[in-house]
Amino acid sequence: MRDENLYALANTVYQRMKDNSFFVDAYPSIAELDGARSNFIEHLARARARKSPYDAAVKNESRKELKKVLKKLADFVNQTANGSLIILLSSGFEITRYRTRISSPKRIENLKVKDGRNAGQMVFTFQSQPNVRLYEYRYSTDMNESGEIVWSDEIHITTSSRNNLITPVVPGQVYFLCARAINTRGVGDWSNPITWMAR
Repeated sequence: MRDENLYALANTVYQRMKDNSFFVDAYPSIAELDGARSNFIEHLARARARKSPYDAAVKNESRKELKKVLKKLADFVNQTANGSLIILLSSGFEITRYRTRISSPKRIENLKVKDGRNAGQMVFTFQSQPNVRLYEYRYSTDMNESGEIVWSDEIHITTSSRNNLITPVVPGQVYFLCARAINTRGVGDWSNPITWMAR
Protein backbone atom coordinates (compact mmCIF):
# COMPACT_ATOMS: atom_id res chain seq x y z
CA MET A 1 0.00 0.00 0.00
CA ARG A 2 1.39 3.39 -0.98
CA ASP A 3 1.95 6.01 1.70
CA GLU A 4 -0.99 8.10 0.48
CA ASN A 5 -3.33 5.10 0.51
CA LEU A 6 -2.23 4.08 3.98
CA TYR A 7 -2.91 7.56 5.32
CA ALA A 8 -6.28 7.66 3.54
CA LEU A 9 -7.25 4.35 5.17
CA ALA A 10 -6.13 5.54 8.61
CA ASN A 11 -8.06 8.77 8.16
CA THR A 12 -11.23 6.93 7.10
CA VAL A 13 -11.02 4.51 10.02
CA TYR A 14 -10.44 7.40 12.43
CA GLN A 15 -13.44 9.36 11.14
CA ARG A 16 -15.74 6.31 11.19
CA MET A 17 -14.72 4.97 14.59
CA LYS A 18 -14.19 8.08 16.73
CA ASP A 19 -17.88 8.56 17.60
CA ASN A 20 -19.08 5.06 16.76
CA SER A 21 -21.18 3.50 19.52
CA PHE A 22 -20.09 0.01 18.42
CA PHE A 23 -16.48 0.76 19.38
CA VAL A 24 -16.68 2.70 22.64
CA ASP A 25 -13.81 0.76 24.23
CA ALA A 26 -11.66 0.36 21.13
CA TYR A 27 -8.21 -1.17 21.56
CA PRO A 28 -5.91 0.44 20.63
CA SER A 29 -7.79 3.62 21.49
CA ILE A 30 -8.99 6.07 18.84
CA ALA A 31 -6.67 8.64 20.40
CA GLU A 32 -3.73 6.31 19.77
CA LEU A 33 -4.79 5.93 16.13
CA ASP A 34 -5.07 9.70 15.81
CA GLY A 35 -1.57 10.14 17.21
CA ALA A 36 -0.09 7.51 14.90
CA ARG A 37 -1.72 8.94 11.76
CA SER A 38 -0.76 12.53 12.65
CA ASN A 39 2.82 11.46 13.31
CA PHE A 40 2.97 9.61 10.00
CA ILE A 41 1.65 12.45 7.84
CA GLU A 42 4.03 14.89 9.54
CA HIS A 43 7.09 12.73 8.84
CA LEU A 44 5.85 11.92 5.34
CA ALA A 45 5.66 15.62 4.47
CA ARG A 46 9.09 16.27 5.98
CA ALA A 47 10.69 13.36 4.11
CA ARG A 48 9.32 14.55 0.79
CA ALA A 49 10.36 18.13 1.39
CA ARG A 50 13.93 17.41 2.52
CA LYS A 51 14.59 14.18 0.57
CA SER A 52 17.20 13.04 3.09
CA PRO A 53 17.88 9.39 4.02
CA TYR A 54 17.41 10.25 7.70
CA ASP A 55 13.95 11.75 7.22
CA ALA A 56 12.96 8.82 4.98
CA ALA A 57 14.00 6.38 7.70
CA VAL A 58 12.02 8.28 10.34
CA LYS A 59 8.99 8.30 8.03
CA ASN A 60 9.29 4.54 7.53
CA GLU A 61 9.36 3.95 11.28
CA SER A 62 6.23 6.05 11.77
CA ARG A 63 4.63 4.08 8.91
CA LYS A 64 5.37 0.80 10.70
CA GLU A 65 3.81 2.13 13.89
CA LEU A 66 0.66 3.25 12.06
CA LYS A 67 0.33 -0.16 10.40
CA LYS A 68 0.72 -1.86 13.77
CA VAL A 69 -2.08 0.24 15.29
CA LEU A 70 -4.36 -0.42 12.31
CA LYS A 71 -3.68 -4.16 12.47
CA LYS A 72 -4.61 -4.32 16.15
CA LEU A 73 -7.71 -2.21 15.53
CA ALA A 74 -8.76 -4.50 12.67
CA ASP A 75 -8.48 -7.50 15.01
CA PHE A 76 -10.56 -5.64 17.61
CA VAL A 77 -13.23 -4.78 15.01
CA ASN A 78 -13.44 -8.41 13.86
CA GLN A 79 -13.90 -9.64 17.42
CA THR A 80 -16.47 -6.95 18.26
CA ALA A 81 -18.46 -7.41 15.06
CA ASN A 82 -18.74 -11.18 15.58
CA GLY A 83 -19.68 -11.60 11.92
CA SER A 84 -22.03 -8.59 11.65
CA LEU A 85 -21.46 -6.95 8.26
CA ILE A 86 -23.10 -3.71 9.47
CA ILE A 87 -20.61 -3.33 12.33
CA LEU A 88 -17.65 -4.29 10.11
CA LEU A 89 -18.57 -1.74 7.43
CA SER A 90 -19.18 1.00 10.02
CA SER A 91 -15.51 0.79 11.06
CA GLY A 92 -14.13 2.18 7.79
CA PHE A 93 -11.96 -0.86 7.16
CA GLU A 94 -12.20 -2.52 3.76
CA ILE A 95 -14.04 -5.85 3.66
CA THR A 96 -12.43 -8.30 1.28
CA ARG A 97 -14.36 -10.76 -0.87
CA TYR A 98 -12.23 -13.55 0.54
CA ARG A 99 -13.56 -12.99 4.03
CA THR A 100 -17.19 -12.87 2.90
CA ARG A 101 -16.82 -16.45 1.64
CA ILE A 102 -15.61 -17.75 5.00
CA SER A 103 -18.18 -19.64 7.03
CA SER A 104 -18.62 -19.24 10.76
CA PRO A 105 -16.56 -21.71 12.79
CA LYS A 106 -18.05 -25.15 13.31
CA ARG A 107 -18.21 -26.97 16.59
CA ILE A 108 -14.82 -28.59 17.26
CA GLU A 109 -14.66 -32.37 17.36
CA ASN A 110 -12.12 -35.12 18.07
CA LEU A 111 -10.88 -33.75 21.38
CA LYS A 112 -8.08 -35.80 22.91
CA VAL A 113 -6.01 -35.61 26.08
CA LYS A 114 -2.85 -37.46 27.04
CA ASP A 115 -0.36 -37.32 29.87
CA GLY A 116 2.51 -34.89 29.55
CA ARG A 117 6.15 -35.93 29.73
CA ASN A 118 6.37 -34.94 33.36
CA ALA A 119 4.10 -35.53 36.34
CA GLY A 120 1.46 -32.85 36.81
CA GLN A 121 1.02 -32.24 33.07
CA MET A 122 -1.53 -33.12 30.43
CA VAL A 123 -1.60 -32.32 26.71
CA PHE A 124 -4.81 -31.21 24.98
CA THR A 125 -5.33 -31.70 21.21
CA PHE A 126 -8.42 -31.19 19.05
CA GLN A 127 -9.51 -31.02 15.43
CA SER A 128 -8.23 -28.00 13.48
CA GLN A 129 -10.46 -25.98 11.16
CA PRO A 130 -9.69 -24.10 7.92
CA ASN A 131 -9.56 -20.30 7.98
CA VAL A 132 -9.31 -20.26 11.77
CA ARG A 133 -6.75 -17.96 13.40
CA LEU A 134 -7.40 -18.61 17.07
CA TYR A 135 -8.79 -21.26 19.36
CA GLU A 136 -9.97 -21.01 22.95
CA TYR A 137 -10.13 -23.80 25.46
CA ARG A 138 -11.13 -24.19 29.08
CA TYR A 139 -11.10 -26.88 31.73
CA SER A 140 -12.72 -27.52 35.07
CA THR A 141 -12.77 -30.01 37.93
CA ASP A 142 -16.13 -28.93 39.38
CA MET A 143 -19.67 -30.22 38.96
CA ASN A 144 -22.80 -28.92 40.67
CA GLU A 145 -25.46 -30.96 42.46
CA SER A 146 -27.30 -31.48 39.16
CA GLY A 147 -24.25 -33.08 37.58
CA GLU A 148 -23.51 -30.07 35.35
CA ILE A 149 -19.96 -28.87 34.82
CA VAL A 150 -19.15 -25.57 36.50
CA TRP A 151 -16.77 -23.62 34.22
CA SER A 152 -14.60 -20.84 35.59
CA ASP A 153 -14.16 -17.50 33.82
CA GLU A 154 -10.60 -18.43 32.86
CA ILE A 155 -10.26 -19.11 29.12
CA HIS A 156 -6.97 -20.03 27.43
CA ILE A 157 -6.12 -18.74 23.94
CA THR A 158 -3.96 -20.67 21.47
CA THR A 159 -3.07 -20.51 17.78
CA SER A 160 -2.61 -24.28 17.53
CA SER A 161 -5.06 -27.15 17.84
CA ARG A 162 -2.28 -29.56 18.81
CA ASN A 163 -0.22 -30.25 21.91
CA ASN A 164 -1.56 -27.57 24.24
CA LEU A 165 0.22 -28.16 27.53
CA ILE A 166 -1.87 -27.82 30.70
CA THR A 167 -0.01 -27.62 33.97
CA PRO A 168 -0.11 -28.05 36.89
CA VAL A 169 -2.72 -30.80 37.19
CA VAL A 170 -3.42 -33.01 40.20
CA PRO A 171 -2.84 -36.77 39.71
CA GLY A 172 -6.07 -38.69 40.23
CA GLN A 173 -8.21 -35.60 39.65
CA VAL A 174 -10.89 -35.78 36.93
CA TYR A 175 -10.80 -32.86 34.47
CA PHE A 176 -13.44 -31.68 32.00
CA LEU A 177 -12.19 -29.94 28.85
CA CYS A 178 -13.73 -28.25 25.81
CA ALA A 179 -12.63 -25.92 23.00
CA ARG A 180 -14.01 -23.55 20.37
CA ALA A 181 -12.72 -21.84 17.21
CA ILE A 182 -12.57 -18.15 16.24
CA ASN A 183 -12.32 -16.69 12.73
CA THR A 184 -13.22 -13.42 10.99
CA ARG A 185 -16.90 -14.38 11.02
CA GLY A 186 -17.03 -14.75 14.78
CA VAL A 187 -16.77 -17.27 17.62
CA GLY A 188 -17.92 -20.87 17.29
CA ASP A 189 -19.87 -22.90 19.83
CA TRP A 190 -18.08 -24.71 22.61
CA SER A 191 -17.40 -28.35 21.83
CA ASN A 192 -18.96 -31.17 23.78
CA PRO A 193 -16.72 -31.63 26.85
CA ILE A 194 -14.50 -34.64 27.35
CA THR A 195 -13.32 -36.17 30.62
CA TRP A 196 -9.78 -37.10 31.62
CA MET A 197 -8.23 -38.33 34.84
CA ALA A 198 -4.80 -36.85 35.36
CA ARG A 199 -1.96 -39.23 36.13
